[in-house]
Amino acid sequence: MKKKYWVFGLMLSTLVMFNSCEEDEEIEDQIANAIPNDDGPEGDARDKFVGDWTVTENSTVHGERNFIVNISKDDQFPSQVNMSNFYLIGKSDTVVATVSSIAVKTITIQVQTVKDVQYGGDGEMENDKRIKLNYIVEDGNAVKDTVTATLIK
Repeated sequence: MKKKYWVFGLMLSTLVMFNSCEEDEEIEDQIANAIPNDDGPEGDARDKFVGDWTVTENSTVHGERNFIVNISKDDQFPSQVNMSNFYLIGKSDTVVATVSSIAVKTITIQVQTVKDVQYGGDGEMENDKRIKLNYIVEDGNAVKDTVTATLIK
């Protein structure tokens, strides 16, 4: 009789061990395949922001200006994009922004300094082809530029 219990115990513990391993592997697969930003059912929220945009900028310092900005995904941070030639700073310099996919497609330019000039602001993607931005640019010499911009793809 003891032998039957011993065999039954061995079979039960083997079954539990294999079942536990499968669950661990399943959890590891879920973690490995998890999308790091809040993509939702539509995929990466940054995809709609990526590309070349024609900017019409209205500045309290420079008046109306038109130029091209390129927005690309940041490779290191899954919710960030890099905006080159932002505020006409040059194609080799970028301002970093964070894209949110919660509720409304919003973009936030955290306060940051590029070439001794401070940038900060936010905006919203109105549709797949239009972004509205509001931002402040400060050059460190008491010049504060308040800007509104429309980006068209």
